[in-house]
Amino acid sequence: VGPEKVNQHRPPAVSVEDRWAARDAIRHLREEDAEVVYFYYWEGNTQAEIASKAGRTQAWVSRSLSRSIKKLGTILHK
Repeated sequence: VGPEKVNQHRPPAVSVEDRWAARDAIRHLREEDAEVVYFYYWEGNTQAEIASKAGRTQAWVSRSLSRSIKKLGTILHK
C-alpha cells in the first residue's frame, strides 16, 4: 500500500450524522471534484488511479483534493 492511500487516516468509526453531513457538504462541490473525493475516500483509490480513470494528471487530482478538503472544511464548520 502506497503512502498516498489516505483512507488509512480515516477514523475507524464515523457517526451516521457525520456521514450525512459529509454527503450533504459534498453536494456543494463541483461534480468533478466530488467524484475525486468519492474515489479517494470511499473507494480508496490512489491519486494516480483516479488520474488514470479521469484522464487527468496526478497533480490535477492532488489540487482537486486540496480544493475540496478546504471547501468541505468551511462548509462543515459553519
